[in-house]
Amino acid sequence: MTVSGAGLRHHIGPEVDEVDEADLATVPGQMVRSPRPLAAPAALECRHQTALQVGPAREIILEQVVGVFVRSDAQHREPAYR
Repeated sequence: MTVSGAGLRHHIGPEVDEVDEADLATVPGQMVRSPRPLAAPAALECRHQTALQVGPAREIILEQVVGVFVRSDAQHREPAYR
């Protein structure tokens, strides 16, 4: 998010594709239509549930996780605790 939002603060709008602007490689979503970043060690695919207005310019977005993806090189093979 740092790369995609950096330098775009004055230009962000629905017409700006932040993924293209950040030159990120993606793979198609399996459970949702939007792609996920290829280089991410872990990614969640989510479906929108609701948005709660908590202030004039603030909202809380609630999503349902429908897919979890973790690269094999990012997984620990040994238990973290015993």
